[in-house]
Amino acid sequence: MWVIVPVFVLMTWFNATAQSKFNEFFVKGNEALEKREYDKALSFYATALEDRPERLLRSKEDLNILFQISEAHSEKAEYQNSLKFLYKYLEKPIVKTDSNLMARAYNRIGINFKYMGETQKALDNYFKSVKYMTKDPQRLAGLYNNIAGVYIDMQKVDTAQLYYTKSYELFKTMGDNKGLVTAAMNLGLVEMELKHMENALSYFTEARKISQQTKDTVLLLITHINLGDYYTAVTDFENAARYLAWAEVQSKKINGLLYINETYKSIYKMHKAAKNFASALSYLELHKQTNDSINASNLNREFAEMEAKYRIRETEKENEDLKNSRAINELQLGTQRKYIWTLSGVAIFMLVFIAVFYLQRRNLANSKRMLEDQHKALSKSEKQLQDLNFQYERLINKYEGQSEISFRDKSTDDNLDLPE
Repeated sequence: MWVIVPVFVLMTWFNATAQSKFNEFFVKGNEALEKREYDKALSFYATALEDRPERLLRSKEDLNILFQISEAHSEKAEYQNSLKFLYKYLEKPIVKTDSNLMARAYNRIGINFKYMGETQKALDNYFKSVKYMTKDPQRLAGLYNNIAGVYIDMQKVDTAQLYYTKSYELFKTMGDNKGLVTAAMNLGLVEMELKHMENALSYFTEARKISQQTKDTVLLLITHINLGDYYTAVTDFENAARYLAWAEVQSKKINGLLYINETYKSIYKMHKAAKNFASALSYLELHKQTNDSINASNLNREFAEMEAKYRIRETEKENEDLKNSRAINELQLGTQRKYIWTLSGVAIFMLVFIAVFYLQRRNLANSKRMLEDQHKALSKSEKQLQDLNFQYERLINKYEGQSEISFRDKSTDDNLDLPE
């Protein structure tokens, strides 16, 4: 018992310390996010998670860090990273049982898909959010605003105007000035699209006035971009340049890549409409550069995943190639062996043939020599025989001559001795 109590106390102290550090950096991250210092916010959030890993996040308050991280990535135009944390957020059991948290997550997912240009996915997630959004008119107003934005992208202006109006009325009823600025600006854009220029200016002017009161730099920045576009459309290039110049300075000051990109695009359009083609070309190039940077940020995670998959596929391919290479080598080796055996057989056959031929030639030569020797010996024998025959004939002739004389002599003697 005396061992268990200190261990329990130690664990309690450790958890409390970790929670305290988590809370400290979580708050710092939220403060940085509010100031639009997104990299700093992400750094604080990462430090918070070092002492309290994601698997230990159980309360709604703790889990909110995943949502905040996704928002920071979204503001940095890193939409894939934002989606990654939102999907993690949706997987948590406590989130699945809370309809408002589900609605909030699907709304943010829809926002990311809209910025990525995937309008149908954006719309699908927005309507999922509407399904879960039950008792939060403020979020519902924002959601109507987001749905209208997708319909604008789909060139369904009348449907977009319907949802923007719903959003505008809800924000106005609640007295939500920031939401009202957004809805007013969007209605102004719709009126411009419908060529209702006076109505558009009225909404833009209202939005600028309220955003100045709220002292929200980003909202004021967006109203200036929209007013610059409006004055470009009515060919009032002096006012257009004034509003867009302010927007360019402020977008760089807050380091908002998305807003810098939109500002460059609007300034390009202004110079093009004013026929200042050199300046137009310069800002078009700047717009393309920032657009490429945004796309690169969006696709960083995709590229990493693709690279990992490619490496896996490459490894699999290398293994398959190795197997194929081995099979080919074995076939080649088998062929080479067959070829070698064939050559060896031919070589052996040739060697045997040559040996036999050589032996036959040698035997033939020996036989020839033997025949020649035998012929010589025979010739010699024949000569000797001839010589012997000659000598024999001489002897016979000589003997025959001597025999005839003797016989004659004897006969004569016999005849003389016989009586009468």
